Amino acid sequence: MEFKDGRLMLPHGVSYEAIVLPERTDIPLPVLAKLETLVRDGATLLGPRPSRDTSLADYPRCDEQVKSIAARIWGPANGGETAERSCGKGRVIADRYRVRDMLQQRGIGPDFAYRSSGKPADLDYIHRRTPDADIYFVSNTQMEEAEADCTFRVPPHLPQLWHPDTGAIEPCTDYARVPGGMKLKLRLPPAGSVFVVFSGTAPAAAPAPVAEDEGKPPAPLEITGPWEVRFPANLGAPPSRVFDQLVSWTTIPDDGVKYFSGTATYLKEFEVPASLVAGDRRLELSLGQLRNVADATLNGKPLGILWKPPYTYDVTGLVRSGSNELKIEITNLWANRLVGDAKLPREQRVTRITQKVPIDGPHDSGLFGPVQLREGKRSN
Repeated sequence: MEFKDGRLMLPHGVSYEAIVLPERTDIPLPVLAKLETLVRDGATLLGPRPSRDTSLADYPRCDEQVKSIAARIWGPANGGETAERSCGKGRVIADRYRVRDMLQQRGIGPDFAYRSSGKPADLDYIHRRTPDADIYFVSNTQMEEAEADCTFRVPPHLPQLWHPDTGAIEPCTDYARVPGGMKLKLRLPPAGSVFVVFSGTAPAAAPAPVAEDEGKPPAPLEITGPWEVRFPANLGAPPSRVFDQLVSWTTIPDDGVKYFSGTATYLKEFEVPASLVAGDRRLELSLGQLRNVADATLNGKPLGILWKPPYTYDVTGLVRSGSNELKIEITNLWANRLVGDAKLPREQRVTRITQKVPIDGPHDSGLFGPVQLREGKRSN
């Protein structure tokens, strides 16, 4: 690391405004020596004065060297703690918690901030910069939908939304220039995430959203009736079972199913009216609710793996008029089998573990639905 052009620079291009030390009194001696060089070159350092080395190598001389360098950076220890002082071309602030004040004094706001008007959101993010773009990865840490007004500390560049689970890229039509960056609204599904990519010059006002096509969409086609569910061999469950309706495996009065852990396959044939596949409408297959992971195939075409809500697939062009075949593989957690085995004699258990693990359960598992074929929204 070096101090260059007013910032702390790493060799691969990442730069920082200041260094903040942890709230502790020990520090590696080589690190402290490097910090002195950076501060004298112009860097800002926030944090408490260290008093000893982290190792015992060359003890007690190593601690004396730490105290000597600290005195040059923070000032004499016996003169009382100085809240802020200059050191070479740089600046030292003894209180590490003043970093926000220091940044605000320099006119630097948060790199990313958000506010929810309704239920509080909990978003996490990471920011990378290329020569042509600022790239933010924003994730919803909760298993509930999140909506928030987000402010990104970037120049007035045009935002795009890149969806990591589908690969879809769509323009953002709900943004505004604000002091210190760009503001836009994000709507994320439970455990959802998105890349927000800023590149090119954004106009002063966002383009008007494309109006939704008028007209009432056709009613969803719910796939009802019995499902054949097949279980793998040697995992305690029967080879197959017919589910008259979609329920959790834990509600079935068969311990082999109730405590099953692994992948079960749901098979279903269903009829689709010609009116639903007519025209150029986008069709979506919704699995409703499930636990925990789904991997589906429609008419022999793999649809992919779903691990978070909403459990939906784009099946445009894959659905045909008349008979269709649907296969859904559902995988749950290992906990259920462990709970079931704990109730059995050792010789009857399906799994083998080296020690007892306290596990609650069984946990809801399987496909709950409703499984529906419906018209989906088209991207702008």
